[in-house]
Amino acid sequence: MNEEEQLDKNFKMTVDSGEKSIVDSQQSIAEPEIVNLQPETEKMEVHHHPHVEKKSFKEYLLEGLMIFLAVTMGFIAENIRESISKHEQEHELMVEMAEDLQRDTASMHYYISSTQQKIYVLDTLIDLVYQARSVLLPDSTLRKMYRLYELSKGWGYHSPTTRALDQLDKAGGFGFVRKKEISDSILKYKDLNQFSITLSDRFRSRQEDARIFAQNIFDNEFNKGDSFKATADSLLLRIRKLKLLTMDFNTLSIYGSKLIDSRIVLQTYLSWLHNKVQSAERLNIKITSQYHLENNLENGSTPPPTR
Repeated sequence: MNEEEQLDKNFKMTVDSGEKSIVDSQQSIAEPEIVNLQPETEKMEVHHHPHVEKKSFKEYLLEGLMIFLAVTMGFIAENIRESISKHEQEHELMVEMAEDLQRDTASMHYYISSTQQKIYVLDTLIDLVYQARSVLLPDSTLRKMYRLYELSKGWGYHSPTTRALDQLDKAGGFGFVRKKEISDSILKYKDLNQFSITLSDRFRSRQEDARIFAQNIFDNEFNKGDSFKATADSLLLRIRKLKLLTMDFNTLSIYGSKLIDSRIVLQTYLSWLHNKVQSAERLNIKITSQYHLENNLENGSTPPPTR
């Protein structure tokens, strides 16, 4: 190879080398290096669940039985709590009932006496009214008649103490009374109370009817001043001579009948009042004995309720 050919070869190698360098440079510019920006995923530790043995039928049955027993015991405990609460309320009600019965018993004895006196007044007045139909009564008898007429007007009746009974009526209070004998006796006493009130209202109605009609017979002019607070002495001090407004047979007979009607109702009321006081005394003895209230009623303290 001559020198000229050698130069051409070297020049060609130089050119090829430059072109290759330019091409590589362009590729590096056109295709920049891609950098993976995503962090490497951390390797997660895998936990394997331990092998659990399958429960047998007996184990399931035991667990169910335990749950059932727990629920049942809770239910029983709640019933016991409610039972204790009811017993305490029952005891408190019986203490009040016994106190009310004692108060009523003392009050009824007073009204039995006053009602007996009222019946005596009516009986005597009825006799004088019927006498006046046929004979002219002397002045002393007329004074007595006027006085009895005044005494026949007023009257007080027994108003029962209903503190415990009202509480028993509210929210099914009789359900707290465990002892059927006591519950029945209380209901009977309550009925006696109600009927005695009905009889007292009936007597007042008859009494008022007789009083209004008596204005046709008795002259109220004689009762000015100490208006019908008449006593035997005060009537004797009157200057004017007493007399009846009428001596008519029929008028006096009607008035006598009205007094008799009043007297019959009052006698019935008295009989029921006797029954009621006996019922109250028996009921008080039963409650005091069966609920052990002897010390409570004597000392005013409340002993623990009986279970």
